[in-house]
Amino acid sequence: MNVRGRWLAVIGGLGMLAAAGGCSGSSDEGGTPSSGGSAGVGATGGGGGTGGQGGAAGAAGSSGAGSCTPGAKQCVGSTPRTCSSSGAWESGSACADQACVDGACIGVCSPDAVRCSGDVAQKCDVGGQWVTTVACTNQACVNGACTGSCTPGAKQCSGSTPQTCSSSGAWESGSACANQACVNGECTGSCAPGAKQCAGNMPQTCSSSGTWESGSACAGATPTCYAGACVSQPSCADPGQGRTDCGSGGNESCCTSRLVKGGTFYRGYTEPPGSTGYKTKDYPATVADFRLDEYEVTVGRFRKFVEAWVDGWRPVAGAGKHTHLNGGLGLVNGGAGGGNEPGWDASWSSELAQSTVDWDTNLACYSGYETWTPSAGGNENRPINCASWYELQAFCIWDGGFLPSETEWHYAASGGSEQRKYPWGNTDPGANA
Repeated sequence: MNVRGRWLAVIGGLGMLAAAGGCSGSSDEGGTPSSGGSAGVGATGGGGGTGGQGGAAGAAGSSGAGSCTPGAKQCVGSTPRTCSSSGAWESGSACADQACVDGACIGVCSPDAVRCSGDVAQKCDVGGQWVTTVACTNQACVNGACTGSCTPGAKQCSGSTPQTCSSSGAWESGSACANQACVNGECTGSCAPGAKQCAGNMPQTCSSSGTWESGSACAGATPTCYAGACVSQPSCADPGQGRTDCGSGGNESCCTSRLVKGGTFYRGYTEPPGSTGYKTKDYPATVADFRLDEYEVTVGRFRKFVEAWVDGWRPVAGAGKHTHLNGGLGLVNGGAGGGNEPGWDASWSSELAQSTVDWDTNLACYSGYETWTPSAGGNENRPINCASWYELQAFCIWDGGFLPSETEWHYAASGGSEQRKYPWGNTDPGANA
């Protein structure tokens, strides 16, 4: 036996000497040069063994290469892989907006991705399909989740301010409605809810929808509509100079009126002995009870009337009568025509100025002597002058009264049956009167 040959074969089998196959065994062992060559192949393949067995061992070593079956598929995250013919995994392109399932990109979304479909929140499942998670109620869907406090595009009102829900579910305010109502998040109508005005002698209140609604026409003890309410004397309704600061203490209403008890007097007669003129008793007159303002009409009171006139107030036909007399028919005309007083004639309205500028002009009758001023000032407590009969008649109607007749005025000024020479008595005024 060739011991040296055996050891080389063993060493060749262990793959330690690639050239060991070049050594041949001895003829004494029955080995042939070709067998020795097979042993060399076995050594190269990493098999080991001797003679013909070495070749078989080498073939077995080649079949163990690679880590997968060619053609097999798998996913690593979102990346598909396919096993090559050599048994190695080869990666493809990562799935974009799809799911990787069994080594292939499928579906329409990436697993766990979220989105909104209108107001519906959705999440992508493992198969690449969108699945509804929740429908947002009174909220916005943002990035696949419900958020905010309102549905985008919804509208509402916060007082008089319209609001619209943003895409993020938050209320955003617009501009407040001016002289309109806010209804369902929109400005509408022609007035602000709760506002008041007068339509002639009829109070009106603005409804919640921004439309004017009429009440009952003013009558009786409160015959005049002022600032949307029925009042007795609108010229003194607002506090101010010449309206609420009359009297010696400056704290009395300038609209205070006193009862004048009726009676009979002589219109052309003065009582005190020695007086000249006005001594005839040929013109007796009987006057019924009536009320007369304690103070002359002030500039402050008349200014409120001018404002109302410029704003469009006009007397109705027949207004201004002494309705407390003769069953509402008013004064009896003692002249040739007879009948009762007619009251206001609608055509008389053209006798009055229509604009503030024209009123300023008409009431400036004597430069330096007129009491009217274009704007409120130091004359508010003075009596108004330079006013025409038409203007004063219209004022009295607007202020809930009537213009006294000449007879009523003289009766009151002369103290009725006292037949005074002057309203204050019979004492002549001094030089500074």
